[in-house]
Order: sequence, then C-alpha cells, then structure tokens
Amino acid sequence: MPYLQELLTRIHMPQEASGVILAAAEKIPPQDLADAADAFFSGSEIREEINAISEKTGIPFETATLCVLMLLSERTKADYQAAGWPENLFYDTMSDFTVWAKTGMRANGSWGIPRENDWWLRKHLRMELVRLGRMQFEPSTFQLEEYHGRTMDLRRGDPVLNCHIPQGEPFTKELRHDSYTRAVDFFGRNLFAVETWFLYPVHRQILKPTSNIIGFMDEFTTLHTEVYPDNNDLWRVFGFLDDYSPEKLPRETSLQRAYADHLAKTGETGGGYGIMLFENGRCVQP
Repeated sequence: MPYLQELLTRIHMPQEASGVILAAAEKIPPQDLADAADAFFSGSEIREEINAISEKTGIPFETATLCVLMLLSERTKADYQAAGWPENLFYDTMSDFTVWAKTGMRANGSWGIPRENDWWLRKHLRMELVRLGRMQFEPSTFQLEEYHGRTMDLRRGDPVLNCHIPQGEPFTKELRHDSYTRAVDFFGRNLFAVETWFLYPVHRQILKPTSNIIGFMDEFTTLHTEVYPDNNDLWRVFGFLDDYSPEKLPRETSLQRAYADHLAKTGETGGGYGIMLFENGRCVQP
C-alpha cells in the first residue's frame, strides 16, 4: 500500500505503530473500505461500518478506526490538490493521526484512536480543520450570545477562527504567533476564538507568570469560564490514570505539581472561552 506507507513516513508515525497499521490494512476487504469511504464522504460517521470491519477481521475497534480513517485520507489528499492547497499542509494536518495514536497507546496500551476521541479526526478528513505550524485552526462561529468590545460587536453565529492546541511540541510565544500569522494568511481573517482548559482562571494563581499557558491566556480576552464537573482534561496534565486522587498523582513537572496541590485544596478543574484579534503581529482585545 504505497500511499499508506508514504503517509506513515511523512507524519512520523512510530515504527511499531506503522507495523500494526499496515498489517491491519492488509486485512480490510477492499469493498468494505470503498463502502466506508462512500458513506463517510456523504456525511456518515461510519462507526457501524468500522465496527463491522473490526468484527469481520478481528482488528480491535480502536485500531480499525485509526487504520480506516488513514486509508480514507487518500481521498482527502486528492481534495487538497483539487482545492489548490499545498501538499505540506496536508501532511502537517494529518500528523494528528500520530498524536492520537500515541494517545491511544498511553490510554489503552494499543495503537488506535480512543473510542471517545474518534470523532475529532473526521474534521481533518473533511477539510474542516488544518494545522498551521504549532496550532490547528477551524472556521467556526462565535458561541456566546453577544460581545460588545473596543473595536467590534459580536453576536452568536458571527464568523471566527477556532484555535486548537495539539499535544506535543513546546508552546512558546514565537510558535504561537507564527501560527496566528499563517492562519491570517491562509484564511484571510484575524478574529480568533478558543475554548480550552488553558483559560482556567486559577492558572494565574498556581502557575508562574513565565508559563506558556499564562502567555497564551494573556493573548486572549476571556469571556466565559466554568468549572468542569468531571475533571475531564486531567489526562492532558497527568496522562491516563485509573485514579486521580491528589496524593497519587505524579509530580514530575511544575504543571503537575501545581495541579496536584490545587486539586488537593479544591478538587476542581475548569476552562474558558475567549477571543483575540491578531493585528500587525500583535494580539489585541477586539
């Protein structure tokens, strides 16, 4: 499978994972894959089709999901070419397969997309989201009822560029601003929005002012915050654990130590929603 082999190489998939994915791809009946492709690009989430492939071939569902979606990306590559989008943009965006394959290994001990996260990579295949440097961007709409700012008024449904932050590389100001610049050039708009645990206000109390998370918070005007009822983003700080009791948490990084101490005091985590204008290389309040 020349396409799949090239994709695995270009997105730097670990060698062990590549072997598992290539072996799985050999087991998938071509007609089943073609039917899944037709259903997917017609709007289906194809979980039933992938489950049927998993049951027929014995490939675990999470691995089958990873393999099928990677194979379907060949059609996405053709769509990139038809749209005049550069090839390097395609491979940069598809590198999220590697991010989530590693996440699956940490979470479940196997190479595959965790079942609760498989919806995310569908955006990549449908060209709804692209990676530009360190960050990913998705044309979207303003999610609050209204905002009256210094230079603009916004209402629910007004266009924005959603920011997403893949796991992996450092998150420095230089890399963030490089991504914002690329996004403005690519999409022709400069109003950004983000909904993320990074905007949890408590970070200003528990993290150093020099933290990259604080730097990111400073770039956005936070409009809404909330406490997460199930602490669902703790895996991003500590990895996947069976028990997030504060006394059992790892303390290998300054972020882990800050969160472990905070959880021991409050037991809470949270996040927020914010917006930002990027003008002349600077983040400014809209």
